[in-house]
Amino acid sequence: MTKQRETRTTGRPRPVPAGQAVRGRSSLTSGPAPGWAKAGIELLFIVACMFGVLEVHSSTDTWIGLAAGRQILTAPQFPKVDTFSYTFYGQPWFNQNWLSHVAFWLLYDQLGPGAVVVGTWAMGTAIFGLVLLATWLRCGSGPAAFLSASLVAIASREWLSARPATIQFLMLAALWLSLSALLSQPQRRRWWPVALLLPILAVWTHAHGSFGLAYCLVGLFLASGAAARILGRRAAITTGQALAIFGIVLLTGVLGAVLSPYGLANYTHPLKVANSELFREVREWTPPFVPGKRPPVARFWAAVGVAAASPLVVLLLRALDGPGKPRRAADRPRGAGAEAAPGLQTILFDVVSVILGLGLALFARRFAPVFYILSTPAVVTGTLHLAAPLSPRARSLLTRLLGLVAWVGAGVTLCVALVFAHRDLVARVPAGSDYNLLDRVTRNNTTPLEALEFLRRNRLTPNLMTDWKLAGQVMFYVPGARVFIDGRSQQLYSEEHNRSYLWLMQAAPADREQVCLLLQRSGTEAVLLPNWSSTRRLERVLDGDPRWPCVFRSPRGAILARAGSAFMAELEQRERAGNLWLPETSEAKIGRHGSEPASSSPSP
Repeated sequence: MTKQRETRTTGRPRPVPAGQAVRGRSSLTSGPAPGWAKAGIELLFIVACMFGVLEVHSSTDTWIGLAAGRQILTAPQFPKVDTFSYTFYGQPWFNQNWLSHVAFWLLYDQLGPGAVVVGTWAMGTAIFGLVLLATWLRCGSGPAAFLSASLVAIASREWLSARPATIQFLMLAALWLSLSALLSQPQRRRWWPVALLLPILAVWTHAHGSFGLAYCLVGLFLASGAAARILGRRAAITTGQALAIFGIVLLTGVLGAVLSPYGLANYTHPLKVANSELFREVREWTPPFVPGKRPPVARFWAAVGVAAASPLVVLLLRALDGPGKPRRAADRPRGAGAEAAPGLQTILFDVVSVILGLGLALFARRFAPVFYILSTPAVVTGTLHLAAPLSPRARSLLTRLLGLVAWVGAGVTLCVALVFAHRDLVARVPAGSDYNLLDRVTRNNTTPLEALEFLRRNRLTPNLMTDWKLAGQVMFYVPGARVFIDGRSQQLYSEEHNRSYLWLMQAAPADREQVCLLLQRSGTEAVLLPNWSSTRRLERVLDGDPRWPCVFRSPRGAILARAGSAFMAELEQRERAGNLWLPETSEAKIGRHGSEPASSSPSP
């Protein structure tokens, strides 16, 4: 009765607080949304989350993070210099991901290897859920939020592995939820999004080196509000909220330098990557329009196509729908941001954030999820705003069509997810093997674990040159051994050293003397050659050279030792004493007596 009286008195429906859509209504329809359509859309989101997190990736960052996290928690002082390599030993290591490394190691150490994977899956699901909430707060449509978050989950599969970058995306999604809640706040102002900014900025500053993006986005948010006020328009946030946000930015910025082990360098070091063309040769740093690079970007371009086509499709539907019958107040969609004309601050911030997200993704394919997170609430809200003039009949047909598409999409996505999961986690792992979940997710079945076990059990810690993607496992499995180079290229190694490594891996047999000279001058005592296509050239260079005899061999790799090195001397002493451990395999025993290393086979 109260609601009816208020409607009759004012001539318009009682405003519904933002984020509280009327039960049974959808901003895509003029009446109750069909239950089967809503169920299909929600099921698609659940299946898409499963597909999006079941990524299998031979990430060296996983093992570097575990080794670094263990070192941080066991060292008497926070390690600020490198101890994992012999080429840059003692040089400053700007480990801006140190808090993420600690988190991963605690999961591994306290709950087991599988907890690292389960924790990553939980973070991926949380990212998709935060995108859903941010979109719903902005547009007020549950079905639209579920559909868009489902597309984000499907498109994100290649990017959410057990490494600090996933924590980066989680922080960004939480930040975007906070800002989206402020852009769509009701007359009674929300303060929880302002408070949420404090832990986000405080944690991100130490969890991943991309934290500068957070300060940039918050600065753009405040700048868009200031521009709206200067132009005489109402801003989405009050002056008090703006001052509180500015205070949080200032506080976390100061603490980021004071509490960081690296001081002000914590803010300047990321420029090393941005200003280096060589480091951008790393595959995930290449633009998505460069062909022949991995990770693949087909789903990224599909997502860009959907984002660009959605408003165009709605405009086409409006043209086909023609002038419709004016809707009654009770038939109008309700909820957060439902058909409300966006303010100037919202328009400015949406345009800038979408352009920024797309620009970052085009700069480097690793930033594809940044584009998804930043653009989804804005694109969905703008598309629904364009769809507002559609007639009730057209909106109802559109909802039913989307529901049907969701059911089909859920079925297809589920089948693909199951096929991929069986292929990556079961079929590619030898039957009867004892690989744990972390091994399976990181494709550790292709790693020469027998060679690493040979070094670990014999407590051998040579200066070991190997493929940079394998160096992370060396750092983790063989504490004390040092590597030539690893995945910390932009954090530690120089461009000149990276070029030397690339030359080594591409050398020809005619370059044998230069290769041996470079390895000797760098202090290399052993070379670990996994049976990967990336090491085939170096294997051909050293094959049969008496200066580099094979001392261990297994089906998945071989170890060559430099004659006259301290490592070779220790091996010979252990063998004479009869206390050199070897696995009970014929390959290992043959390799011990100096036969040629096993021929390479292409890496999966």
